Amino acid sequence: MRRRSGFLVILLLLCSALAVPLAAATNLSVGKAWSRTPVRYSAVKAGKNYFVAYYAPDRSMMLAVVPVDGGEARNLRLPSRYRGRDTHRFTAIAVDTAGIVHVSGNMHNDPLVYFQIRPPYQQADVSTPTMIGRDESSVTYPAFYPRSTGLVFTYRDGRSGDGVWYFNEWNGKSWRRLGAVPAFTSRYQGNTINAYPCVAAGWTGPVHFGLLWREKGGTQNNIALTYAKTSDFEHWTRLDGKPIATPVTLEASDKITAPGPNQSLRDCEANADSQGRPLIAYSGFDSEGKNAGFVARGDAGGWKISEVKKTDKHVVLVRTPGQPVNLVLGVKPVTFTGSSPVACFREGRTVSCSELDPSTLAIKRSARVPFAYTMDVGGESGRRLLAVVDTHGDETGDFLSWDSMGKRALRNKCGGQNDQCEGMSTDLRIVSGK
Repeated sequence: MRRRSGFLVILLLLCSALAVPLAAATNLSVGKAWSRTPVRYSAVKAGKNYFVAYYAPDRSMMLAVVPVDGGEARNLRLPSRYRGRDTHRFTAIAVDTAGIVHVSGNMHNDPLVYFQIRPPYQQADVSTPTMIGRDESSVTYPAFYPRSTGLVFTYRDGRSGDGVWYFNEWNGKSWRRLGAVPAFTSRYQGNTINAYPCVAAGWTGPVHFGLLWREKGGTQNNIALTYAKTSDFEHWTRLDGKPIATPVTLEASDKITAPGPNQSLRDCEANADSQGRPLIAYSGFDSEGKNAGFVARGDAGGWKISEVKKTDKHVVLVRTPGQPVNLVLGVKPVTFTGSSPVACFREGRTVSCSELDPSTLAIKRSARVPFAYTMDVGGESGRRLLAVVDTHGDETGDFLSWDSMGKRALRNKCGGQNDQCEGMSTDLRIVSGK
């Protein structure tokens, strides 16, 4: 998926763009949503409707059917209830070519939660079919990838630092497993490991994977960033087309960073430019040992890496029980303005974005955007804006908009008691600056 410049880039492209008014041409009510956690919701536009998967104020999972022409939204209750504060329990949604809505979510090392909702999208049309029926007992990170060959669903089965990834394909009638073995290995040098993929997937063409490898434990145990690509989720290659046997290993995939501990590798984001070249944004240490943000681009000559965001800090990621990781830089999605990539990194309550030269990846111009007005769904309180996609997975220019409390504010307000946070609601809307 090649993300459009959209709302975020309109905000950040220097002073004139930052002054663009936020009035929306489209402003449709979805309903009331639970606001006590910055958990990510999801939305897709298909035909005459928007479809939104979210949590109601009582934490019930919901599917909203919102007419594009502005008619009243219809909200269907799905038999799953959000467990409070865990932002891993985001929702995922897709609509297939027959108009069937597929929804998953509310999982963090839990049995698979999956629903189908068929036309005419009434409460009686909600069903809970079996997907594959195996390797579905400890699921996290569900995602749908619409492809011309069929709808693909992926997830991790296992736990942090000890999990594997599966890909399933929907042919319009049933699901089948892609690949005889998990896509990515769970072993490295005799220890457990798992890959955290950042993905650039389009309707056709190769799917690009940045693979952030984590040994057992939390974010502080990320040890390397590598790359692999596929066109069918069964056969994998390196950047140069050399085949990789499955499961894909850290050793066999392209190295973007050399393996090793204490690199301050936190996140990655993937996209592809107009020439089909993968771009991977990530954070780590620069040559001076300072926390920095980078963009790597792969082409026939190998990998070109540009340092985009500098800091004066040297902070090794550490997880203290009951506290978030001491994050210095958060990595935001790579977007485009024309043919120029735009890379964004969050430091504190500010997001710094840089437009890059499409040939050299040198910084052309930069801007700072207040955290509360970005598409970030992170640990701070504020407005959330999340891109609505179409049935091919491309951004539509519309956004899902809601307010939520951040993780820090949530701990201060609610402590560890989820029940103290019942009934807190926000207006969930679909907006557009078009």
